Amino acid sequence: MPSYLVSCGNQVGLTAGDYLHYMAGESQVRAVLLYLEQVVGLDGFLDAARAVTAAGKAVIAVKIGGSDAGRAAALAHTGALAGTIEAFDAVAGAAGVARMDCIEDAIEGLEYTVRAGRPAGDGIAVMTNSGAMKSLVSESAARAGVTLAQFADATQARLTAALGPDAPPGNPVDTKLTIRTETYTACLDALADDPAVGLILLAEELPQVPGIERKEANLRGIGGWTQARTNRPPVALFTPVNVSPSAHAQSLRAGLLHLPYFAEPDRAFRVIRRLQEQAARTARAGDAIGAAERSTPMDGDMGAAETLSEAESKKFLARIGIATPREAVAADAEAAARAARDIGFPVVVKGLSTALPHKTEAGAIALDLGDENAVRAACARITANVATYRPGLALDGFLVAEQVVGGAEMALGLSVDPEMGPVVMFGSGGILLELYKDVAFGRGGLNRDEAAAMIDATRAGRLIDGWRGGPVLDREAVIDAIVSLGRLAAEDPSVEAVDVNPLLVWPRGKGVLALDALVVRRARNPAVSAAASRETRSVAGVKPEG
Repeated sequence: MPSYLVSCGNQVGLTAGDYLHYMAGESQVRAVLLYLEQVVGLDGFLDAARAVTAAGKAVIAVKIGGSDAGRAAALAHTGALAGTIEAFDAVAGAAGVARMDCIEDAIEGLEYTVRAGRPAGDGIAVMTNSGAMKSLVSESAARAGVTLAQFADATQARLTAALGPDAPPGNPVDTKLTIRTETYTACLDALADDPAVGLILLAEELPQVPGIERKEANLRGIGGWTQARTNRPPVALFTPVNVSPSAHAQSLRAGLLHLPYFAEPDRAFRVIRRLQEQAARTARAGDAIGAAERSTPMDGDMGAAETLSEAESKKFLARIGIATPREAVAADAEAAARAARDIGFPVVVKGLSTALPHKTEAGAIALDLGDENAVRAACARITANVATYRPGLALDGFLVAEQVVGGAEMALGLSVDPEMGPVVMFGSGGILLELYKDVAFGRGGLNRDEAAAMIDATRAGRLIDGWRGGPVLDREAVIDAIVSLGRLAAEDPSVEAVDVNPLLVWPRGKGVLALDALVVRRARNPAVSAAASRETRSVAGVKPEG
């Protein structure tokens, strides 16, 4: 089997995507490991990753992420929360790339995929020979967030018949001692026949010295059973303690080269979890992913970033189907009082300025205003607060909106990563968004299955589903909003960032409401637009002016 070691350097000529495309066509290459400091040529890279994945091969990557300082400088909250790593997982993961945290994990992921293929399912069955190891394995699995399979009653009955009535039930399986090979393979048969089991993971260290006959017989039995039984889930082994193998241990490993062998349980579960996540992302994205991404425009194509006011931002959201409260823009306190009377009390008043994208810190929001005098006083207070917060900043006016109560506060956002393009964010909302960071990310142009998975990946998703007897909220409306923002991310290159926080989610069937919003856009560069217009007219047979 051929192996390749390729250094792309700064990717000025051939890029990582070019080499990845080549590996897709190499019939004897079964997996590719990438170390990436930067993705150059996003569309080509994603096309290549999809080609390798479609050929039944794994793509495993170690990716260096963006700096905290860069994210802190982002104008919108979403940009501060989404670093290059999160954007990479959302976009490249959907195209088939499994990212690992370090080179050691990546190497073990490479060995697993080469020898066992991609995960067959989420449920993992683990077999150990001690109660202590059973406890350690259970905690390792919980730390990694993997799912241990719930055995069927028939499976548990077969395990009890093989191991005896004193064997503790459940998963991990605890054999309590080094059992005979025929008993061992009977347990393997029981686990392999359980439809909930997508991977069998065996705690088996390699003896360092000769003389442990039953252990060595079991290792040979595992090798023979896995080669003889074709209708089985993948099987992998892990050593409870990571030690350098002796010559004797290496000779035993030589008889099991068709099986992956993890160095220790934490790494085993960590790597398996990442492979499962990637497989799920790719499956949810489906075949439509190729039409979804947009290329990030060249810097010369777009003008300077323009922050829309809250009122303008909400009108923008309304055009893509995200509802907003009844509200009006007022030039001064008297106009605000009249607008409040028309809307109906109580109302909320906010200071409007494109130079003030985040109002809470500036004291530019007043809530629960019950009459016109309260509105006038709130306008004066907001004006004074803003003058103290940022001397010289003049408000453009006030936004008067109906006061909305009930529902749960979520957050929705969009940002454009300089490497990976647009990503969509969903999570818990309110003023503690950046503190708790209960958020999940998806690619631009994502579908409903991907949006639902984003919800499920957050604690906010538990609230939506009715946490501890609470009301079940409108999950479908949240999915609609995520998909709408994802479609915008894929189709409109002028949009640089969107924040919707809070996004108020009502009980099931009642919808969602964007209570606050921020949109950052880049207008088309006038010189580029004029040149494009002249070129278009020339091609159409119309003589350009001048």
